[in-house]
Amino acid sequence: MRMPCLEKSGNYKRRSRTGYSDPVNVIGTRKSLLLTLAVECRPSLFIVDHKPVGISGELIDTLSELRKRDVTRILVLRDFGGDHRIVKSTWDQDGAWSAFELYNQIIVLGDRGAYDWDNLIGRPRNRPALSYLGFLVAERRSIWPRRRRRGTLVLGGGGAHAYELFANIVNDLHFLLPAPVTICTGPLMVHEERSSLVASLNNDAIVKDYIPSLEHQLDHFEVVVSQAGSISTELAFKGVDTILVPRNQESGEQEMRAQYWAKVAPSVLLSDLDSIRGQIHALRKHLGSSTTIQPLRQTLPNLFVTPADVVEFILNEGSTHH
Repeated sequence: MRMPCLEKSGNYKRRSRTGYSDPVNVIGTRKSLLLTLAVECRPSLFIVDHKPVGISGELIDTLSELRKRDVTRILVLRDFGGDHRIVKSTWDQDGAWSAFELYNQIIVLGDRGAYDWDNLIGRPRNRPALSYLGFLVAERRSIWPRRRRRGTLVLGGGGAHAYELFANIVNDLHFLLPAPVTICTGPLMVHEERSSLVASLNNDAIVKDYIPSLEHQLDHFEVVVSQAGSISTELAFKGVDTILVPRNQESGEQEMRAQYWAKVAPSVLLSDLDSIRGQIHALRKHLGSSTTIQPLRQTLPNLFVTPADVVEFILNEGSTHH
């Protein structure tokens, strides 16, 4: 079911994505819908992605009701949460600390050595142990061999904060990158910014709103320039030559992720908008060399899990709760 949407508007505040509804009313609607669905659908398994109590505590009543009905409740935390102070402040506002005891399991799609969720959460009363499964990737195999890759892909996540990165590539840097250059703006780039980007094209760059099954298309490209969202994991895993340009966030989540993969994956370089030209030159030097870099899927395969691995773990562990 598609829920009424909210988006961040800075200073930990949220607003309706449509702009027409009071966020308090939207949260109230979401809370009621979630509780009704949980009761009427009678699930045997309830999985929450990343936010322990949803937005502004919207899941607390639902989790409490599902516990009464002996439904297995699993919280899935992502690879990096960001600055501990920011995460704790958000959880304070949402009332999340008392909710950890409402879960049967807490799964982390990451590695404790990269980001220690245990240290962040501590040991609230009756909190289940955390299970670190590994970084999530779509699949373990590679469809396209390295010698058949060509061109450059530029990614900006959803696109809401990517215009400056795209504009730098289109106006100043495209000639340094392997052609053709494909820019995926994402669905959230505002119309005016996208129109400005397209109007500034004076080369053979290709602009797309969306690339279906993006994780499976990365092997097509020789180079990827990207913000440091979850796609960074796929790029590091596949060994695609990558420049990560983390978005400037208060939480620092993307910066943490980019620093980690730049340290662990030989194919990944870390940059910012001011130094990206130098990193492109460094990447071109590597591309022109005969050095072969082994992708992490070959050197550190146990650092990663697929959706099938996660489902198998949940089903096996879930059987111990009933």
